[in-house]
Amino acid sequence: MLDWLIGTLVTAFPFLLPIIIHLIGRIVGYRWPVQRLLVSVALAFYSLALMVFAAHAWTVGLGAQEFFNAFYGKPVDRSMLVMCGYGLQTLAIVALLFCVNWRVIRLFYGEDDGMTARAKTTAASGKEEAEKSAETVSAPAADDKKN
Repeated sequence: MLDWLIGTLVTAFPFLLPIIIHLIGRIVGYRWPVQRLLVSVALAFYSLALMVFAAHAWTVGLGAQEFFNAFYGKPVDRSMLVMCGYGLQTLAIVALLFCVNWRVIRLFYGEDDGMTARAKTTAASGKEEAEKSAETVSAPAADDKKN
Protein backbone atom coordinates (compact mmCIF):
# COMPACT_ATOMS: atom_id res chain seq x y z
CA MET A 1 0.00 0.00 0.00
CA LEU A 2 2.78 2.42 0.92
CA ASP A 3 4.63 1.56 -2.28
CA TRP A 4 1.49 2.40 -4.30
CA LEU A 5 1.06 5.71 -2.42
CA ILE A 6 4.67 6.74 -2.99
CA GLY A 7 4.46 5.77 -6.67
CA THR A 8 1.27 7.79 -7.07
CA LEU A 9 2.80 10.84 -5.41
CA VAL A 10 5.91 10.58 -7.58
CA THR A 11 3.69 10.34 -10.65
CA ALA A 12 1.48 13.26 -9.60
CA PHE A 13 4.29 15.52 -8.34
CA PRO A 14 4.84 17.46 -11.59
CA PHE A 15 1.18 18.41 -11.62
CA LEU A 16 0.80 18.98 -7.86
CA LEU A 17 3.78 21.34 -7.55
CA PRO A 18 2.14 24.39 -9.17
CA ILE A 19 -1.03 23.81 -7.15
CA ILE A 20 0.96 23.71 -3.91
CA ILE A 21 2.85 26.91 -4.83
CA HIS A 22 -0.41 28.66 -5.68
CA LEU A 23 -2.02 27.55 -2.39
CA ILE A 24 0.96 28.74 -0.36
CA GLY A 25 0.71 32.12 -2.09
CA ARG A 26 -2.99 32.35 -1.32
CA ILE A 27 -2.54 31.39 2.34
CA VAL A 28 0.51 33.53 3.08
CA GLY A 29 -0.47 36.42 0.82
CA TYR A 30 1.63 38.85 -1.14
CA ARG A 31 3.09 42.00 0.34
CA TRP A 32 3.84 43.68 -2.99
CA PRO A 33 1.86 43.37 -6.25
CA VAL A 34 4.98 42.35 -8.18
CA GLN A 35 5.16 39.15 -6.12
CA ARG A 36 1.84 38.00 -7.58
CA LEU A 37 3.21 38.73 -11.06
CA LEU A 38 6.40 36.79 -10.37
CA VAL A 39 4.46 33.75 -9.16
CA SER A 40 2.34 33.91 -12.32
CA VAL A 41 5.49 34.11 -14.45
CA ALA A 42 7.01 31.15 -12.57
CA LEU A 43 3.87 29.07 -13.08
CA ALA A 44 3.83 30.00 -16.78
CA PHE A 45 7.47 28.91 -17.20
CA TYR A 46 6.76 25.70 -15.32
CA SER A 47 3.70 24.95 -17.47
CA LEU A 48 5.74 25.56 -20.62
CA ALA A 49 8.41 23.17 -19.31
CA LEU A 50 5.79 20.46 -18.79
CA MET A 51 4.51 21.04 -22.34
CA VAL A 52 8.02 20.79 -23.73
CA PHE A 53 8.58 17.51 -21.85
CA ALA A 54 5.31 16.21 -23.29
CA ALA A 55 6.44 17.25 -26.78
CA HIS A 56 9.72 15.43 -26.22
CA ALA A 57 7.90 12.27 -25.14
CA TRP A 58 5.68 12.51 -28.21
CA THR A 59 8.62 12.96 -30.62
CA VAL A 60 10.55 10.05 -29.08
CA GLY A 61 7.41 7.94 -29.14
CA LEU A 62 7.73 6.43 -25.67
CA GLY A 63 4.70 8.11 -24.13
CA ALA A 64 4.12 8.97 -20.49
CA GLN A 65 7.11 7.01 -19.25
CA GLU A 66 9.49 9.23 -21.21
CA PHE A 67 7.65 12.34 -19.97
CA PHE A 68 8.34 11.37 -16.37
CA ASN A 69 11.87 10.24 -17.18
CA ALA A 70 12.58 13.62 -18.74
CA PHE A 71 10.98 15.47 -15.82
CA TYR A 72 13.07 13.58 -13.27
CA GLY A 73 16.29 13.99 -15.27
CA LYS A 74 16.73 10.54 -16.84
CA PRO A 75 15.48 10.83 -20.43
CA VAL A 76 16.29 8.12 -22.95
CA ASP A 77 17.42 10.75 -25.45
CA ARG A 78 18.71 14.15 -24.36
CA SER A 79 17.16 16.13 -27.15
CA MET A 80 16.92 19.89 -27.54
CA LEU A 81 13.37 19.74 -26.18
CA VAL A 82 14.57 18.21 -22.91
CA MET A 83 17.22 20.89 -22.51
CA CYS A 84 14.64 23.61 -23.23
CA GLY A 85 12.41 22.05 -20.56
CA TYR A 86 15.25 22.17 -18.05
CA GLY A 87 15.93 25.79 -18.98
CA LEU A 88 12.27 26.70 -18.49
CA GLN A 89 12.25 24.98 -15.10
CA THR A 90 15.34 26.98 -14.15
CA LEU A 91 13.64 30.23 -15.17
CA ALA A 92 10.63 29.26 -13.06
CA ILE A 93 12.89 28.73 -10.04
CA VAL A 94 14.61 32.08 -10.62
CA ALA A 95 11.22 33.83 -10.78
CA LEU A 96 10.23 32.19 -7.48
CA LEU A 97 13.52 33.26 -5.92
CA PHE A 98 12.86 36.86 -6.97
CA CYS A 99 9.35 36.58 -5.53
CA VAL A 100 10.52 35.28 -2.17
CA ASN A 101 13.43 37.73 -1.87
CA TRP A 102 11.70 40.84 -3.21
CA ARG A 103 12.32 42.86 -0.02
CA VAL A 104 16.06 42.16 -0.24
CA ILE A 105 16.07 43.28 -3.87
CA ARG A 106 14.29 46.52 -2.92
CA LEU A 107 16.85 47.18 -0.18
CA PHE A 108 19.69 46.55 -2.65
CA TYR A 109 18.37 49.37 -4.83
CA GLY A 110 18.00 51.71 -1.85
CA GLU A 111 14.22 51.48 -1.51
CA ASP A 112 13.38 51.05 2.16
CA ASP A 113 9.81 50.26 3.11
CA GLY A 114 10.32 51.39 6.69
CA MET A 115 10.95 47.93 8.08
CA THR A 116 14.52 48.73 9.09
CA ALA A 117 13.42 51.99 10.73
CA ARG A 118 10.67 50.13 12.61
CA ALA A 119 13.15 47.48 13.67
CA LYS A 120 15.51 50.17 15.02
CA THR A 121 12.73 51.91 16.95
CA THR A 122 11.52 48.58 18.32
CA ALA A 123 15.03 47.72 19.45
CA ALA A 124 15.45 51.17 21.01
CA SER A 125 12.12 50.95 22.82
CA GLY A 126 13.09 47.47 24.01
CA LYS A 127 16.28 48.89 25.52
CA GLU A 128 14.33 51.70 27.20
CA GLU A 129 11.85 49.21 28.67
CA ALA A 130 14.71 47.06 29.93
CA GLU A 131 16.32 50.12 31.59
CA LYS A 132 12.99 51.12 33.21
CA SER A 133 12.43 47.61 34.53
CA ALA A 134 15.98 47.56 35.87
CA GLU A 135 15.34 50.89 37.67
CA THR A 136 12.09 49.65 39.18
CA VAL A 137 13.76 46.48 40.39
CA SER A 138 16.65 48.38 41.97
CA ALA A 139 14.39 51.06 43.54
CA PRO A 140 12.74 48.73 46.12
CA ALA A 141 16.16 47.41 47.07
CA ALA A 142 17.26 50.99 47.85
CA ASP A 143 14.15 51.49 50.01
CA ASP A 144 15.01 48.37 51.99
CA LYS A 145 18.47 49.76 52.78
CA LYS A 146 16.97 52.98 54.19
CA ASN A 147 14.82 51.05 56.69
